[in-house]
Amino acid sequence: MPSRIINHFPVVQYRDGLKYLFNPVTKQWLVDRPEERVRLRTIEFLTREAGFSLNRMNTEQGLQIGFGGASDQRTDIVCFDSSHQPLLLVECKSESIRIDEKTVIQGARYNRSVKAPYVMLTNGITDVLIATKEGDEAEIFKDWQRISGLHIESVRDFSYWQKRGMWGSGADGFDHGLHEVLSGWLTRFWTDEAAQNQYIQVKIPDYLELEVPKLSYNVLSHYFRVLPREDDGSRKAISIIGGTKNEACAIMIDARSGKEPIWSVMEVNLSDVGSLQISNSAEFRHELDLRSTDNAMTDILNLII
Repeated sequence: MPSRIINHFPVVQYRDGLKYLFNPVTKQWLVDRPEERVRLRTIEFLTREAGFSLNRMNTEQGLQIGFGGASDQRTDIVCFDSSHQPLLLVECKSESIRIDEKTVIQGARYNRSVKAPYVMLTNGITDVLIATKEGDEAEIFKDWQRISGLHIESVRDFSYWQKRGMWGSGADGFDHGLHEVLSGWLTRFWTDEAAQNQYIQVKIPDYLELEVPKLSYNVLSHYFRVLPREDDGSRKAISIIGGTKNEACAIMIDARSGKEPIWSVMEVNLSDVGSLQISNSAEFRHELDLRSTDNAMTDILNLII
């Protein structure tokens, strides 16, 4: 089934041109790796939407597999119930790895040590939920609320999007009202059901280097909103990536079947009257009033195309 973590994102930090991801369970900054991104997005879902406490969760728990009881295998996430007994084992794969029979077998093998009644397998695109039974029997199901009730998560305020690399860090000069306007627009942009979120490793073409803000490769490789494939086989992906000041970079990739993709790169700034100012390196191009727009995906696409 479609993944429940698709609209959740990890906290990021950039140091010396490199990207690091924050694990809120261990309170550590980790190297940016594909599987780690999926694990941290899953933790975001479990805490913000599924109601699990970080205090009843661990990562990298050692497993006892085989006759000797020793193994170098470790779990991705284990959630515990109020009696501190294992409730849910989560195994995470990178987006490029399918959740298939081999993955299910691995999760079942790990759970022989953990002994949780539920197992979740995810690659950030697809989830498989499993209820364990007596012996080696198991049941695949879709209703998450068999595990835990789903909650209305807290509002994603402006600092939420800054910490996740979706806007620059230098907008403190604006009043709280403008922060609310921008955070509402970013929430609509990143959660619109018209597209899905996917991490894309970016390699900007040489001819566009002068138009791209001075952001490193590790910053530009980011989550993109990927739209459904069009009738001619083309597909668009668009992202809003935070810079170092009150700004962001909008990148759109138009992938055409059998041809080189078309790139569009814009600088995005927030004005003091609550509008987005979108421009290329040469001149001012467009302005979008955030207070009068509801469809964030359509609006930004219309301005960039």
